Amino acid sequence: MENYLPKFLQKHLPVTTDEAQMILMCIDSSYLPFYSDYFKPIGTKWMNEVLEYPELTELTKKYSKADFEALNKKYNLKGKINIDGGYLSTNINLTELSRVFSMPINLPPQKFEVLRELKTYTKSNLSKKPSGIFSLALTRKNEVKYSKLIKEVK
Repeated sequence: MENYLPKFLQKHLPVTTDEAQMILMCIDSSYLPFYSDYFKPIGTKWMNEVLEYPELTELTKKYSKADFEALNKKYNLKGKINIDGGYLSTNINLTELSRVFSMPINLPPQKFEVLRELKTYTKSNLSKKPSGIFSLALTRKNEVKYSKLIKEVK
């Protein structure tokens, strides 16, 4: 929680429309618990009490899961950010997102140098913690996704 709260940007972006709020919920799929009988109480507690955004819980009552998924598709919010020739590139619709948020949303123009290569794994029912983990996330009830360092480039 200490790591997540400072990263939650809604209070720092011009989020004046339902669409803008929905886009932010699409980015980390925080709308999904509200459309599952099992996860709805957990999502409600986190959104209302931990993150202190009860207005987003109300938003999920106004719109369907399909409405959120349509925004994911419209802006390609599940698109990837890649490094091509040292520069970041994406197929996420940044031009339209800039319009929605009334501010420029761009990738940095600087050239990047790859320092490490990671590989991502998905495991169900992980019995013991793998060694050398760079990052780990619980992605489903019994599933984790984690990255491990495979090579130091420099």
